[in-house]
Amino acid sequence: SYGFSCIAGQAEPIRYLLSALIFPVGVARLALCFAVSKLFPKKHQWEGPKVCSTIGAFLQVGFSTMSATSLAPMMCYQHPNGQRSIMKYPGVICGSSEHDVMLVIAWILLVVFV
Repeated sequence: SYGFSCIAGQAEPIRYLLSALIFPVGVARLALCFAVSKLFPKKHQWEGPKVCSTIGAFLQVGFSTMSATSLAPMMCYQHPNGQRSIMKYPGVICGSSEHDVMLVIAWILLVVFV
């Protein structure tokens, strides 16, 4: 079996991006399936309120995970040499360009989905 790092690669900002995209992709998939269902006969079409309810349940179940994912780049710890790294991604130095990219992704996830 392949681990997440085999699929996502070793670049920590890319790994973080793929982790953060799980929720928007899940919502988009449900919306796409709803739109495609409109092409089928009436008895096989998805109902809008039920799709909205399913999306709400998906986001509610994933709330704590989305919160932890979005806050991960904001949790830095200090090394003995004075530099600071992200706790979950120790290869990323806080304040670096990689960290800035992760913070932008985190804020989008936090504001839109949490």
